[in-house]
Amino acid sequence: MLVLAAMHVTLKEGRERTVLAEHPWIFSGGIDRRKSDAASIGVVDVRDHEGRFLGRGFHNPKSQILVRMLTRDQEPVDKAFFINKIRAAVALRETLFDRRVTDSYRLVFAEGDGLPGLVVDRYGTVLVVQFQAAAADFFRETILDALMEVLSPSGIFERSDVGSRKADGLTGEPVGVRRGTVPEGPMEILEEGLRAVVNVHTGQKTGYFFDQRDNRVALRRYCKNAQVLNLFSYTGGFTVNALAGGAARVISVDRSAAALELGQATVLKNGFVSRNEDWMVMDAFDAIDSFTGAGERFNVVVLDPPAFAKGTESLERALKAYTKMNAAAIGLVAPGGYFLTASCSHHVTPELFSNMLHLAALRAGRPLQILEFRGAGPDHPQPIHFREGNYLKCVIARVL
Repeated sequence: MLVLAAMHVTLKEGRERTVLAEHPWIFSGGIDRRKSDAASIGVVDVRDHEGRFLGRGFHNPKSQILVRMLTRDQEPVDKAFFINKIRAAVALRETLFDRRVTDSYRLVFAEGDGLPGLVVDRYGTVLVVQFQAAAADFFRETILDALMEVLSPSGIFERSDVGSRKADGLTGEPVGVRRGTVPEGPMEILEEGLRAVVNVHTGQKTGYFFDQRDNRVALRRYCKNAQVLNLFSYTGGFTVNALAGGAARVISVDRSAAALELGQATVLKNGFVSRNEDWMVMDAFDAIDSFTGAGERFNVVVLDPPAFAKGTESLERALKAYTKMNAAAIGLVAPGGYFLTASCSHHVTPELFSNMLHLAALRAGRPLQILEFRGAGPDHPQPIHFREGNYLKCVIARVL
């Protein structure tokens, strides 16, 4: 049976190509407003310039992304729709993870799982959700009910304290328990055989950075008997993996005392020795200057800063900051040692990141051998035509 949406948008001639290529976003410039009746927020049918059905999406006149595609089929966007999408996302993760080894990961990755604006992270039996855009927030109660029906978690906690909501015309940054019960303080999760202590109430993002999981594991092979410096260490994910790889010592630097406290708890939970002096509450730039001034060198340096480029307007400034910091960090690596560096800004493309690293090596006067160019793990799937989803770049290099 044909199911029509209450509203429709018609694309200008030629603009259907991106939709047919399965890019999930339609901007206002692609819409022929003379042939469209969508004026308010809600589900719309998307048609080409000749009126042919292309799919169904969510229309938001307050956003630069006017329509976020939901489906290419003529199907109702209801609870059954979200249940099916969530089940498909769960099925993928069940092929990726043995929950006896890893019980926490990204369960729903927005456009990557066909649910634009929705992020769901699994922390053992607890789910943490982010409604990052109106396309998800509009259906929040339906989505929460669908998650309960499919997964039966002990609780669902919302962490929609993200800036993207404002850009999508949403007000407020809601945080709190939405279903069931959620521990009020730190909780333990299991990641690749290691325990991690996290706090979903107060931690960054949803409480932990699952996108770096595979890169943390990759670091292990370079750390045997190594002296390691972990800059922007947060809760010590790279720290504990370096120790699991046989590091002799890891110094972790972060401005957040609370994050370092969780990191130290993680190290102790896994049976490693932890010394208070190895956890430095300090700005990473200041730490680099201090170590450089003291002439210290490390066998491995990890540099995992926050996103400096929040938008295209700050890209040039961010690249200069990345270059300066990477050059200085490279200088702290002992000859023949290893350097892991990352950027989580989607505005910094892989090509820009490589160019930045090339310039940083020149400024440091230290040749680099690229050993691995990595990204987010497979629980962050990326549609082939959606380059905007390729946000995480991670390079492991040997410093000569």
